[in-house]
Amino acid sequence: KQWNSRPQISVLWNAPRFDLDLLIPKDERSVLRDGVEWLADHGKLDGSFFIEHPRYHSFTGKKLSAEIKIHDHLVTLDKIQTTVETDGSAKGRVFVHLPPGKPAAVRVSFEGENLPFEKFLTTLGDERDLVTGQMTIRGKIQGHGRNEHGIIPSLEGGIELSLENGYVRKGTALPKILRILNLPYILRGKVNFEKTGFPYQTLSTTLTIEEGLFSTKNFRLRSPVMNATVAGTYDLTRDDLDGVV
Repeated sequence: KQWNSRPQISVLWNAPRFDLDLLIPKDERSVLRDGVEWLADHGKLDGSFFIEHPRYHSFTGKKLSAEIKIHDHLVTLDKIQTTVETDGSAKGRVFVHLPPGKPAAVRVSFEGENLPFEKFLTTLGDERDLVTGQMTIRGKIQGHGRNEHGIIPSLEGGIELSLENGYVRKGTALPKILRILNLPYILRGKVNFEKTGFPYQTLSTTLTIEEGLFSTKNFRLRSPVMNATVAGTYDLTRDDLDGVV
């Protein structure tokens, strides 16, 4: 209290294999939440960080770097960039509002290329391995932790998404369409839907997200089996499609 000048503090944090899941809330709190929340309420931090080998769930990466600012209940991560898996990449910005003792709210803008889509689904809490393929994605999303069913029902925003060279292995919507068209019987001996799933070459769409519901007017599927376009809405948590195919 009696310092005659403002202190300057330099911190070096060596975390070569840091698990990003430590920052994600568990039962509405993360391991580091109390400290970050206190700092956002009482102080100010400007800095940067670098992690040589970051990991999150089944994702691994290299050379994650970002600039960080903490003040006035707000945590900002800017100029985020990293290599994902072997040849994928991701970059973006994250804004986190941390009201004391309450669930956080998050706003994210991002770009990613050549990302394994099945691992992306696991980060959303979906372990069903519905779709495989290499993903290119960009968009802006915001959500919060106040919903008892998780963050997905609170999501708002927009996404441009494309997938290449994968399979739709499980689910409700597409397998039902295939059964209506009788494709599993027609293509018996050529495509093993039960073992590998439905193969596709490209899948692309622009998505609008409102209260966790994904809507599109330009979903396009190109496959050795068939081509299709879709307009409608999709509920990710229930794998429920309501639209025109």
